[in-house]
Amino acid sequence: MKIAALSDIHFGTPGSEDWCYEAAPEKLRRAVSRINRDLQPDVTLILGDLLEDPGAKDARVRMDTLHGIFSALVGPWFAIRGNHDVPAEAFHAVFP
Repeated sequence: MKIAALSDIHFGTPGSEDWCYEAAPEKLRRAVSRINRDLQPDVTLILGDLLEDPGAKDARVRMDTLHGIFSALVGPWFAIRGNHDVPAEAFHAVFP
């Protein structure tokens, strides 16, 4: 079985000094494309810490953005909540 893993994305908050807000979506789209094209895994695991600030007002919007990007993965994928992510109920509302 071939497994791909992505972790510690730390998608930042708009207006912060965190470079991840601007860079994360495009870098993730490229990573997903490469995973699909080059790795062709049986499953992809997304291993937590998707957000930098889970208490930010736009946390749900950022999670929805990430879900949309991950939805382009070919084959099954699973997201696991990390300590930088929103509480479990809110996390699993986006990432069942």
